[in-house]
Amino acid sequence: MAISNGRGDENKERIRREWDLVPVLHTRLLNGQSIKCCCEVGVTTTYYRFDGTHRVSGKHDVLFAHAQGCARKLMGIAPTIAPIPLFNPLQATPLAHGARGGGAGGDGARMHPFNRELYEAIHLLLMCWGRPPASGGPLVDILDEIRRAPDVALPLWKAKSVNSVVEKGQRTLTAMLQALPPQNPPMRAFDFPLMHEALENHRDRPVIWL
Repeated sequence: MAISNGRGDENKERIRREWDLVPVLHTRLLNGQSIKCCCEVGVTTTYYRFDGTHRVSGKHDVLFAHAQGCARKLMGIAPTIAPIPLFNPLQATPLAHGARGGGAGGDGARMHPFNRELYEAIHLLLMCWGRPPASGGPLVDILDEIRRAPDVALPLWKAKSVNSVVEKGQRTLTAMLQALPPQNPPMRAFDFPLMHEALENHRDRPVIWL
């Protein structure tokens, strides 16, 4: 059994009846990247990735949905699902007349600085891959922990978990970001001083792949 056919309001209501959905990602795609929404339409802008648990069988699956379309409708069906902030790696467009806007990252002011670095590193890694993570695994687990308690610092060893996932590709995160096609507007600058410090002080002394 899998989550399928999210086209139309009736099917979205059926999905919400049958599946417990938890938002894991709310992010944007970069130039040339696309995913397929639950309604079978291609998405090239912003999207949500939900983890789903079937209410009867307990089976797990994932659902992808256009952020401003299907995702908004799915979350608006009672009982409503609280949205999660958009992660946007691109530089903010300058605001006219001194207007104020939200932070370019959009990931909330309450997030602990170490959690923020983990959050950004994971999102950037997924963008470099051009695909969301499979169900489960360390990246999804870390994002879920941050979602549930963004202001509570995760254990420092979580930096090694992310570093180990990057290591599997045998290219640093920095190298992968530099290999991406140019974006318009360009991407913001990212560094990870707290993650670097955690890895440098880790008892295993891992090679740093950030």
